[in-house]
Order: sequence, then structure tokens, then C-alpha cells
Amino acid sequence: MRLRLVVALGLALGAMGWTERANAQDTPGVEGPKPGSIALDQFDPAPLGDAFFGIPSPYAHGRVFEPRVGFIFEGAEQPLKLQDDQNAGAVVGRQVFMHVAASAAILDRALLDVVFPVALIQRGESPVIQGVQVRSPSVTQAGDLRVGLRIRVFGEVESPFQIGAGAHVFAPTGAKDVEDGAGAAYAGEGSVRVQPYASLGGQFDLGIPWRWTVMGGAMIRGSDNPSSVRYGAGFAAVFNDGVMQLGPEFYASTPVQTSRQFRATGSDQLELESSTNAELLLGLKVRIWRFVTGAAAGPGLTKAIGTPAYRVAFSLAYDPPAEPTDRSVIQSGDADEDGISDADDVCPWAYGPPSSVETKHGCPVIDDDEDGIPNDSDACPKEHGVESTDPGRNGCAPRVRQ
Repeated sequence: MRLRLVVALGLALGAMGWTERANAQDTPGVEGPKPGSIALDQFDPAPLGDAFFGIPSPYAHGRVFEPRVGFIFEGAEQPLKLQDDQNAGAVVGRQVFMHVAASAAILDRALLDVVFPVALIQRGESPVIQGVQVRSPSVTQAGDLRVGLRIRVFGEVESPFQIGAGAHVFAPTGAKDVEDGAGAAYAGEGSVRVQPYASLGGQFDLGIPWRWTVMGGAMIRGSDNPSSVRYGAGFAAVFNDGVMQLGPEFYASTPVQTSRQFRATGSDQLELESSTNAELLLGLKVRIWRFVTGAAAGPGLTKAIGTPAYRVAFSLAYDPPAEPTDRSVIQSGDADEDGISDADDVCPWAYGPPSSVETKHGCPVIDDDEDGIPNDSDACPKEHGVESTDPGRNGCAPRVRQ
């Protein structure tokens, strides 16, 4: 019998979590389907400090050693749904992950990153398809630990064109099977995966600054699941001197194998067609001092296994901003070139004049009405005026006497 699947199951039948009934009918000497042998979540977060949610950047910003830590929460709706002639149901109707993440940039050249995923919520309908019950997950499960290294090959953080190359290794820390009838595991694959990749990106100005990144790579699997080609792109506008970023990103993976045969029972087979995973996210990131928070949402674009109807994500991270990488400026000891050494400058990255007020020395002078009187001394900061010895009238327009 052949099942018509709403999702194209190209990675492994083990992801379906077949019950003991199916396994008990396997003929001796033939490898039968195993429950929970796939990391279903197709969202692979970019290292902390990168511009986008799921697309790794080419750069690594951090002068000597710049650590970053944070959390990414993301949820997928109906990432695995099956259908035959009579029945249909979601094996995994909802899956919510927390990714605990950390990264460290070294000498503006290398980036180390670690991500540990945990499936906090997993729900499904345990549908019966052609007389075989496909068990749904129902417990919290650890995922596969990811460790990565990236090297900036060309270009600075502020450059319009940058090149980076790196790789991620996934250790099999996630549960492959769940005992006591709780359902199959869909958080880990039970074997090592390696993901080499290259990134192109940069920043340019078209009235407002824009960031872009394009990546391509592969997912090489040690399990029976097919390896795949991975690719994606992101494009975002930057507002308010880097405080806010808004833009779309697209990521996808295409399995190398096109189809495979698996036994559903001792005598029955089903053919699983591989298909491309593809998703689109619209993401917003906001910087608050040394912290960055973000939110993203978007639809799945295909029907492949792991592609949800839609996905939402939220992130919060300690992520210090990138500093200029012009070595001549850094070595001069006066990064903003205002004539005040960085050691004495209260605002070393913003041009400002000397001040007798210690907390304002070297900081920009704000004068909204451009009358030559700083806002903090201007009694009428929104009205062009003249200097006055009267503090209540300093910076205000002269009074007209009749």
C-alpha cells in the first residue's frame, strides 16, 4: 500500500514514530522503522550577534573577546501532518522550542557559538493511518547540542561586502525514543550531523542603512535520514542608528535523495517522496543598550516534513553593539576624532566638544532649535531665540512690547 502524505516525508520513516504493532511484524534480518529518529524542527537559529534570526552572518565582531548569551523561543504549528484515503491527522500539531545560546567573537575574526535546544511543548493527535497508529510526542525533550566555528574571510563589520565560512556540529544529545508509551521523539536524530556553510553579506546606504546576507551549505547526516543542501537570504532596513532593524528572511533545505522505500509492516511498503523545506519570516530586532530583543513570524512555503503552517519566534540576548573596526581610528586613541582622548571622553564613539561638566565632556551638544544654546540651558528648546542672562528667558525669542 502507498500512503498519500500531505507532508512529503523525505528524511526518514522513523520520524513517524510507528507503534510496537508495526515493529512486531518486521521480518528477521530487515531493518524496520524506528520511532523518533529525526530532529523535526527546521528552524536553525543564527549565532548570537548575527543580523538575522535564521541566516548566519559572515562577520565576527569583538575586538579581543566578546561574549554574548541569550534565549530564542520559537513555535511551529502543524510541522508533521499525514493523510490517507480515509483519515488525516497531525502527528505533531504543535512544537515549541527554547534555544539556550551563547557565542564569543575573538579579535574581530573568529566566532564560536553554542546552541542547546529543548522542546518545551509537543502535541499531536496520534492519528491512525491505514490501520497503523502513528504516535504523537507529548513530553518535554532535549534536542541535539550544536557547536560552531566561523571565520571572517573578507570585509569588516561595516563593509558593503563580506565573506565568512564556518561549520556547525550537532551532537546526539536529544532523545531518540521515548519509553512507556509517551510517543516518539522528534527533537533529536540519535547521530552526529555536520553543517558546513559559507555566508556573503554587508551593509550599504540607500537613504537609510540596509543589511543583507546570503548563505549556502549542506547538512551531512550520520543517520539514515538523507543529507540536504541548505540555503537562505535576509534583507533588512536599519533605523535610528542601529537601534531597530526590520526585514524579511527566507531559508530552505532540499534533500539529496528524491525518494526511498520503507516497510510499514511485515509485508507492506510505502514510498516516501523527498521535498524541499522552505519558510519565510518577517523579523524585527530592537536594541536596548547592550541587549537585543526580537520577534519574527511567517508561513511555511512547502508541504515537506518539518515545514509548519506558520512559525513565530522571540529572542532576548545580551549582545553588545559592534564597534568600528577601522584600525587607524582605534589606534589613535580618539575614536570619534573630536580632539578628546578616549580615556577622558565620556562619549568616545560620538563627536562632542570639551565641557566643564564632567558627565558631558566630549559628548554631542543637542540644540533642537539651532539657536546656539544647548537644550539643557535653553528655556525654549523648540523655539529659535537669543541668549539671555535670565535663565527663564535664555534661548527664547525676544518679547515684543506694544
